[in-house]
Amino acid sequence: MNQVVTEILLTEGVTHVTLNHFPSSLKEIAALLQAIADAGVNIDMISQTAPLGGAINISFSLPDEQLGAVLGVAGSYKSDHPELSSDISSGNLKIVFRGEQMRHTPGAAAGVFEKLDALGIDAIMITTAETEISVLCDAHSTHSVEDELTQTFGTAPVRS
Repeated sequence: MNQVVTEILLTEGVTHVTLNHFPSSLKEIAALLQAIADAGVNIDMISQTAPLGGAINISFSLPDEQLGAVLGVAGSYKSDHPELSSDISSGNLKIVFRGEQMRHTPGAAAGVFEKLDALGIDAIMITTAETEISVLCDAHSTHSVEDELTQTFGTAPVRS
């Protein structure tokens, strides 16, 4: 696994927002994301649940200090969609694992998750790409994990 993960990035002060019962429409999702962008917020991790009854739960992450702007945008959707609710968690830590070899290594994600579990880290949100795994964690459960991550993965984390 050490040769698969070649870079680890840590970002503190990350908020996780989930909008529950959001319309399952790419047009609506695009409008939401554009409204957030228009509010000056650059969101990061994005995921959604499978559609059920024409609705999804959509989650994304953003810097803690930009939560107010996102709450304003979400509030504007609430008037058109009264069933919309939100779950918010601030003060989280994002850990990004990168490595070009992930593209060709079956089980790379399983190995990362197994090692995070061994360190006592629970995931709030996970997103992936061919060469990257991002895990959003409760910062309280991950205090001073830099040494453990270095030992476990053979590369020192970089704070971003």
